[in-house]
Amino acid sequence: MLELDGVSGYPSSFLDYAVTVNSAATSNYEAAPEKTFKVKVVALPQASITTAPTAKTGLTYNGNAQPLVEAGIASGGTMQYSLNNATWIDTIPEAKAAGDYTVYFKVKGDANHNNYTPTSNTVNVTIAKKDVTIIGLKAENKVYNGDITATVKGTATVEGKEGSDAVDVTAGTASFDNKNVGVRKTVKFTGYGLSGTDAGNYNLKAQPADVTADITVKEVIVTGITATNRGYAEGNVDVDLTGGTVSGAVSGDTITVDLSNAKGKISDANASNNKAVTVSGVKLGGADKANYVLKEQPKGITVDIAKAAHGNETATGTAKYGAEGTVDLSGLIVAGGTAT
Repeated sequence: MLELDGVSGYPSSFLDYAVTVNSAATSNYEAAPEKTFKVKVVALPQASITTAPTAKTGLTYNGNAQPLVEAGIASGGTMQYSLNNATWIDTIPEAKAAGDYTVYFKVKGDANHNNYTPTSNTVNVTIAKKDVTIIGLKAENKVYNGDITATVKGTATVEGKEGSDAVDVTAGTASFDNKNVGVRKTVKFTGYGLSGTDAGNYNLKAQPADVTADITVKEVIVTGITATNRGYAEGNVDVDLTGGTVSGAVSGDTITVDLSNAKGKISDANASNNKAVTVSGVKLGGADKANYVLKEQPKGITVDIAKAAHGNETATGTAKYGAEGTVDLSGLIVAGGTAT
């Protein structure tokens, strides 16, 4: 039996101890005399770190597990690592997902060395998100409607994602650079994002690239034009036009009727009521006129052409009975006509 100053087992501190050894008698041996001698228990040296582990730099998500640190070098034991300061492994820790990580480290001493945990035993490491873009989007052409909204077409795809990662596109909106009519106008996308279980590993580098689309003119008609009634004038088939309202324009736009070069004509000069008037040269005016086109010249316009008043009902002249003479008929000539 081994006793250290009367206490069985191992010492609780590294000191000098008195060891007493004795042996009880057996059937074949006499009891050995009790002997006491001194034993000095000394502490094992502590393991150490020759080179501390360092963070891997430039890590970007690639769909695979990646080592987080450069290995440290231990003396008198084995380097150990942990990602939670609880479960320890002898190999370099790895991680797959993008994010920030803390790697803990220590040395597990060998048979001749005690364990060693340095005062500062953490390394901070980052796996950056991978940049991706969204492709496959276009914009529909549209007829002018007074706003900049564009309709998106096409199928949005995440370009640059890894393998079968679950990354989808969250739809945003598209807008023309301004409301006005034009060809190959710039359309910008805003509000697009990423979704899905693996979306956290990616960074949308930019909104989808600009595209182009057309805004074409909006058709309108002009109503409310009237022809001015007048009296008969020989050979005159022209009539004056007034008024007019644009129908079909976007509320708030400045759009007017321009009659500066407009003409109204009837089929003949004769006096009659409700004569059909053919209109030409009616145009659009106003600040927003370029966004519109007149679908057709106004129709359904009529005019009344009144008969002209006659002249003096009396005539004068001289003649000898049974002979030729002259009579002044000028007073009977009606407006625009002749008398015989």
